[in-house]
Amino acid sequence: MAACIGKISFAHLIKIQSINICNRSPLLHCQRCVQTAGVTDVTQVKNRKPIIFPKKKKRDELTVLKCLAATVQRDSTAPDYMFIDDPHLYPVIANEKKIYTLAKSSGRKAARYFVDRLPGIFSTNMFKEEASVPGIPELMPKKIKYEHFDPSETALIERIDMRNVRDAIDMYNEIQDQGIVNVRDAIDMYNEIQDQELELSQETKISLLNLLAYYNSIDPPEEKTPEDMRYLFEKRSFNKTWKDNGPAVKVFNDLNEKTSEAYCAMIRGMTKYLEVEKAFELYEEMKGKGLQAEVDVRTYNGLIDVMRQYPADQEEQWTIIMGLLQSMKESGVQPNVQTFMSVLHFLKGVMTRFREQKVYFVLNEMKAINIEPTLGIYANLLQLIYNDHSRNPEHPFLPQLMDYIQGKDFDLTSKDDIHFFVAAMKVCDIYLHDKDLAFKVDALLHSKDNYKFMIDFFAESTYCNIFLTLICQFEHIDKVMEVYHRLTPNVWSPTFSVYYDILGAIDLYDAYHYLPALWSGKYAYHYLPALWSDFIVFRIITGPKHAQLMIPFFQLVSKKKHPEELQQKFVDTILWVINRWEENIQLNGSFVLTSGVLVGELIKVSLNANEVDLAWKILMMYTKHKRRFTEQISEEAVTMLLDEFIKEKDLDKTTMCLKLMSTESFPSLTKYKKQLRELDMTDLEKVVTS
Repeated sequence: MAACIGKISFAHLIKIQSINICNRSPLLHCQRCVQTAGVTDVTQVKNRKPIIFPKKKKRDELTVLKCLAATVQRDSTAPDYMFIDDPHLYPVIANEKKIYTLAKSSGRKAARYFVDRLPGIFSTNMFKEEASVPGIPELMPKKIKYEHFDPSETALIERIDMRNVRDAIDMYNEIQDQGIVNVRDAIDMYNEIQDQELELSQETKISLLNLLAYYNSIDPPEEKTPEDMRYLFEKRSFNKTWKDNGPAVKVFNDLNEKTSEAYCAMIRGMTKYLEVEKAFELYEEMKGKGLQAEVDVRTYNGLIDVMRQYPADQEEQWTIIMGLLQSMKESGVQPNVQTFMSVLHFLKGVMTRFREQKVYFVLNEMKAINIEPTLGIYANLLQLIYNDHSRNPEHPFLPQLMDYIQGKDFDLTSKDDIHFFVAAMKVCDIYLHDKDLAFKVDALLHSKDNYKFMIDFFAESTYCNIFLTLICQFEHIDKVMEVYHRLTPNVWSPTFSVYYDILGAIDLYDAYHYLPALWSGKYAYHYLPALWSDFIVFRIITGPKHAQLMIPFFQLVSKKKHPEELQQKFVDTILWVINRWEENIQLNGSFVLTSGVLVGELIKVSLNANEVDLAWKILMMYTKHKRRFTEQISEEAVTMLLDEFIKEKDLDKTTMCLKLMSTESFPSLTKYKKQLRELDMTDLEKVVTS
């Protein structure tokens, strides 16, 4: 029966009422079983194509883990993996995150240093291959020693091949730091061989020339860890650093035959270290010797990339670029993504009128040779199309691009790739003012493995600032706070400008005590008390400059009376401020309570909560330490407090308020003269008229 079912279509299988068991070969059709099933068209069954099972696909060791990881999303409530430690030590401030990350990187470097230099001081079983399953070669100490010490070509090749070795050689006079290429050893060995008149092969000389030209005849910097790359980034230098008479030039001049490989190595080195004019001189020399057809794509890319430093006007520079691209076409050299990236880098530095005509030329050329743009290409295009001098600042390029790349996964191919999401979010905010498009950009960032492009802390911080600023202007406060809590504090520490925008959005939507849909439960979620908690956690209100954020916060709180539960939270906030201020007074320090405007807002909030005694305490602190305050207390706060004392007919406190109003020259003092006479409070007339 099983054999017959494998040969009958699914539609026929539905009609089967009963199937007789058949023991015939599975390769033969059982006509009796087909007829029993009510199938009359045996030819149709015989003509069916056989089932072809797919070949087994090879999987790596991480396939199962990758599948499991694809089923979950990033937990915004959990700290970054690099910060996993004691919960009390989680960094939340940007500066603390930087210190924590770089300290962790420094510790890892120190551990690697001692493991590589002194492996014998550790347990002998720690660094055996069977200690970890599967073995991790990167964790093993580097045990690399030279096998050849006498000057010879073999010894030189050995030192050239060790350019990626981090080990230092005890037998040499200068010990290299970890990750340093042994360029200096190779140079010394080359000089010794030359002194002894030992003949080197052309291939060895070219290998040495490639090494020296790439590193400019000096030891390269220490390899950066992922933590270093996140916080310590190098800006591109536009100053020439090429060594004019360095060892690379000497090796090049010592060549018996200057081949195309030697020329290309020198040109790549010169363009990398901005020896522009000599690089083009060597290129022209190659053309004169008929070696132009042997120039590789990396050499062309280097020449195009430094065109902005070439001494010529923009029209002539563009003509030279076109000539280089034409030479690539004639020589059969296929341009790559970096070729067009170099062209876009050139266009970013030229006049707006000139580059607007060339941007689409680059796109058309990439399309003609079937090169798929990377995020780095898109980032440069966004910076070229959208700018302050653009004739069409609302260009539809980004909306169309997001529809095309939405949901795709990209590879990190160049440094420009990490700038795409920041550039796209800037366009959404500055030029298009489109919150829906901004959410599309954010969805692309968090889809698949695209968050790997946020390797730069400053790019991540800029992206979050722009995103929150944009949606605060155009999105409902519930959505704003949802995004805010998704990003803070584990991903991003907000800036002052973002908090100003959030407070403005709360004021706009009157969202003092909302119960958003994303928080379920019987307790309402209060936006302002939650923001105040974040102010304390992020230490926003512990410095004189940061105090300016408290004024708009309490101005928003004091605008009206709130429900009792919420009003009590604001009173607790005022008590926290007063207690910290008193502690700093005792320590002769400075605190945020240095503005008379802020004191007035605290008094109004206290009176809204019927905390008259607290308001009076705040006023007395102001009068006692008046010299510490930089601004005058608001007249509205004093008059609100005075009204309370007049109502209670408290003579002493009313007198103090009237004296303060007279000292501050408040215009409302005249109004209170008449009011006091009507109340027959004759004892205060002298205070009023004095």
